[in-house]
Amino acid sequence: MMLLNSVAVVAIGALMLPVLRPHAPSTAVGYLATRIFEGSFLAIGAIALLVGAANTNFLAYNIAMAGLGIGSLFFCVALYRLRLVPRILAVWGFVGYAAFATGCFLELAGVAGAGLVSTIPGGLFEILFSIWLIVRGFGAPAAITAITTINSIPSLASTTVIVTGANSGIGLEAARVFAAWGAHVVFAVRDEKKGRDAAATVTGSTEVRPLDLADLGLVREFVEEWTGDIYLLINNAGVLVPPFGHTKDGFELQFGINHLRHFALG
Repeated sequence: MMLLNSVAVVAIGALMLPVLRPHAPSTAVGYLATRIFEGSFLAIGAIALLVGAANTNFLAYNIAMAGLGIGSLFFCVALYRLRLVPRILAVWGFVGYAAFATGCFLELAGVAGAGLVSTIPGGLFEILFSIWLIVRGFGAPAAITAITTINSIPSLASTTVIVTGANSGIGLEAARVFAAWGAHVVFAVRDEKKGRDAAATVTGSTEVRPLDLADLGLVREFVEEWTGDIYLLINNAGVLVPPFGHTKDGFELQFGINHLRHFALG
């Protein structure tokens, strides 16, 4: 059973890796390493028991638990920062694991019973954490759930923003907001006249440049002629269910314009 537990704790780290890695890659890898460390020493302790080396089991177990306590502190910080669970639960986990590590070090230093007492807050956290995941699962990371309003946009003074297809629709409205917040907005459009007409309705610094996404050569020309920094590139332009046709380079029209050209532009 103890050997199976060694495998299980490593599996916990492996399961958490894809959850944390997109948002906190270092923490994700560190937590997996923590669980591997824990599992390895638990396995050493289990083998030690099988051969009658109780002292080695005691040492291995406390080293494993101390490592778990220290490594899990960063895990709890990530849970708190990303709001993957209620923050009070993440704080509880941090305190619990800190106590856990402290108790194990005291146990290794000869303070009998310290390790057992110190497991109580961390153990309760793991029970409640498991129940929460079963019932509610992880919440969406804060970076995703945060709602950005126009009023929360910082000043864009001295920045340049390129918006493809900015002569109408969402592209024009995006250009209007960026210009209002101080950015120099480049209208990258196929029809220069429509682009100039649209830019004339925008308050702020604007510029119109020709860009036909149906022609890869013109996309390359746009890129090669560009000088200076770009703060944002908004790949807004596109076509929706056009009559069947091909770009100048032979790609299906919608796929070529909506996908390939934006990759080339970026």
